[in-house]
Amino acid sequence: MICAELKQPVEKINIAPMYNFDVFYNTYYRYFCGMVDNKIKCEDPSEITQIAFCRLSVCKYILNDAMAKKFMRTTINNLCIDFLRRQQERKPKIKELQKHLKTQASFDTYTSDEDWEEIKNNVLQYIHEKIEELPSATKKVFKLFYYNNKSVPEIAYELNVSTQTVHNQLQHARDMIKIELLFKQKMKLF
Repeated sequence: MICAELKQPVEKINIAPMYNFDVFYNTYYRYFCGMVDNKIKCEDPSEITQIAFCRLSVCKYILNDAMAKKFMRTTINNLCIDFLRRQQERKPKIKELQKHLKTQASFDTYTSDEDWEEIKNNVLQYIHEKIEELPSATKKVFKLFYYNNKSVPEIAYELNVSTQTVHNQLQHARDMIKIELLFKQKMKLF
């Protein structure tokens, strides 16, 4: 009996089909976008899904679709947790700024043109300093957009990223600069 099983042709052994990234991507992209949307209810679940697929594409040990699905679920779970953690870190700063803006007294003193020019120069210098402190990818997108006057699609093509990623990086840069300016104003450093 055992000898007969050992002589069974190799073709009849149940081996999972080989994994094909392109077929897997086309088959499961929408499914994983829905998974992201169900977990975090974000504006664009495709960005997290694309990041997960990028990580999957460079994995050397994925042998079949079942392994790819497990990898994608785990990666998406981790990316969603990171996204939510970043959102939670931003909330206190935004709430504090909103509170400050509601209670802030109006600026009703007379200021000369020379004073306004000095204030403007100080603010612009501070903005340039804060731009240099941005994360490298965000700074690069920001400079290409505002200094080089490139469009979002041009930047996306040049950096080989999605247009949504470019939009997100620009918004992140704007938010960071606004927050820094408002904190500096609150501290009355201008």
